[in-house]
Amino acid sequence: MLDALYLPRRSDGVIPAHEDFRIDEDKGATPSPLAGLFPMDYPAGERERQATLDFFLSRWRDYVGSPMLAAFYPAWAAMAGDRKLALDLFEEGYAAYDAGRFHQCLEYRVDHPDSAVPAGPFLANIGGMLMTMLLGLPGLRISGDSPEAWPHRPVTLPSGWSSIAVDRLWVRGRPMRLIAEQGKDRAQILPA
Repeated sequence: MLDALYLPRRSDGVIPAHEDFRIDEDKGATPSPLAGLFPMDYPAGERERQATLDFFLSRWRDYVGSPMLAAFYPAWAAMAGDRKLALDLFEEGYAAYDAGRFHQCLEYRVDHPDSAVPAGPFLANIGGMLMTMLLGLPGLRISGDSPEAWPHRPVTLPSGWSSIAVDRLWVRGRPMRLIAEQGKDRAQILPA
């Protein structure tokens, strides 16, 4: 079965959602190939990684408002090097899902056509944003290596953000802290 699996690629380098993909098909703007880049960390070549990011990021308006993947958009925009878009997509892809006096994170944004009845709290959106904040924006790749080796790319944060700092994370039974400063070559995972 493994030998029969393959990843489709378009002639322009974009990784499509499936064979014979068309952006104008129903749910065509769903950024599932970007989920292969983060959080799944597919080792795409630079050309296909950038082409796929550019292709789906330019169509974010056709997807955001839907559940689940929208919370990853800030990380994808940061991976593409667009700090302004990362900030805009933090607002559009997560903050705009916030509703009511208890700050429920809704499944769909209330302005989305499929949102007949606002429903929340929706943990997939909350979990997606936590993954974006703790792994995607800092550029961490969790592996069997030492936690200090998990940072694997430069830190790119949304416009106006200077850092993400977490005072205490439990990593393999040890208290650690995370420091991801904008523009640094790598985030740091240090003993707490």
